[in-house]
Amino acid sequence: MTKLNIGVLFLLLTLVFSCKKKNDDSVLGLDVQPINDLVGITITDTASVYMYTQQVDSVRTYSDQYKYLGSNMDPLFGRTDASIYTNFSISNNLTNVTFGSNPVIDSAQMVMVFMGDAIGDTLSSLTYDIHVLNENLDASRSYYSSSHISYASSKLCSVTGKLKVINSNVCLVLPLNNNFAQYILQTTANLTNNTAFQAAYKGFYITTSNSTLGGPGSGAIRRFDLDNDLSGVNLYYHDGNSASSKGQVFQFSFRGVDALRFNEIKHNYAAGATPNLYDQLNYNPLTGIHSDTTKGNANVYLNCFGGT
Repeated sequence: MTKLNIGVLFLLLTLVFSCKKKNDDSVLGLDVQPINDLVGITITDTASVYMYTQQVDSVRTYSDQYKYLGSNMDPLFGRTDASIYTNFSISNNLTNVTFGSNPVIDSAQMVMVFMGDAIGDTLSSLTYDIHVLNENLDASRSYYSSSHISYASSKLCSVTGKLKVINSNVCLVLPLNNNFAQYILQTTANLTNNTAFQAAYKGFYITTSNSTLGGPGSGAIRRFDLDNDLSGVNLYYHDGNSASSKGQVFQFSFRGVDALRFNEIKHNYAAGATPNLYDQLNYNPLTGIHSDTTKGNANVYLNCFGGT
């Protein structure tokens, strides 16, 4: 063996013995970690997880273009009413709008484009009520499904709503009070710009909560697109000073930079909810009897529509 080979062998033996652990069975760090600081694991087969349904007070509802409207008697959750609060504005932010020296209203209608999405029986008849708001919607405020805006008790409309096809779009068309529409036409001081317009006409509360529903599954809640070009308030009018005047139309829009709207959702579990769910949610303040949380052993109920 050469001197070079002997040197290499000695170096390898030195490295092997200098790196050997003091105890092959030891765990790195145990020699410096106090024994009472070691991580412990306990296994048990006696712990239980209990689940039951709780009612959610509300969920956030945003000022996006899609809004729900209708009433449905859900076979599990009972009656649900989805209503809309919305403002409206002069289309395209026009200023100093005028309809002539003697505009006369022929008819007025609210149009909302149906997106094709619905729950419940879409063949059911619903009663649509429209009220004017007493206060403006606030862009700085967060609205929830339980939020409420003051509105007039009188109605601009109370009809059994019908869906119609307009320019290949299925739309909900609701007639509006002609006196209200005539006032808009002739009051030019409110038509100078959208600031003046929305100060005078704060918006609408649209609801089907007065609809009479039948058994489980009756009624329907539909999704509408308020930003569609067809959605808005249409005023049909003519010039009262001209016998030959032809009908004209002007649209006030739900869309635009000034658009504000939100959904109000109301649940009535006492009307049609499955007994198992109702028992889990029910609390009687007169008797002091609380919800029966043990019913969660059978079923729990999740509802993303501001409910449970």
